Amino acid sequence: MKASTLILCIGNPLRGDDALGWVVSSHLDHLSDVSVIRAHQILPEHSLLASTVKQVILVDASVAVAPGELSVSRLEPGTSSHKAMGHEFNPDDFLAMIRLYSKQPPVLWQVSVGAVHFNLGQGLSEAVTQRLKDVVGQIQKLITEETEEWTNTHACTC
Repeated sequence: MKASTLILCIGNPLRGDDALGWVVSSHLDHLSDVSVIRAHQILPEHSLLASTVKQVILVDASVAVAPGELSVSRLEPGTSSHKAMGHEFNPDDFLAMIRLYSKQPPVLWQVSVGAVHFNLGQGLSEAVTQRLKDVVGQIQKLITEETEEWTNTHACTC
């Protein structure tokens, strides 16, 4: 069966809090109707996969959110910050490419936690580790609840 949700868990497991996406991905194995992908960054190739689902959830550490703060936001064209994700191929680029493949692109969510450090060889900071359960909970909520009531201005600082 084709998944209705694609979760892109972004980051580098060797760079401190940048490992957030990869760590979160290990907590999502039990979810049904979901495809989970680990990647170091969003790639143009992910847009083809994203064009086949109803929603995409990007999970990543952020430099644009206060350390340890959880942020959940719906992304629309022109609403993402290149600086927020810190990757060359940003969510706006991703949305634009998805639109090349799909007349009805998926809803795109970004679930982030503010990073404390990106030190090589370090694990997750205590502030980010304390948010893991909340991140997984928010992802489950996005998958199971009607997302129509969310707006592109919604931000959760849970």
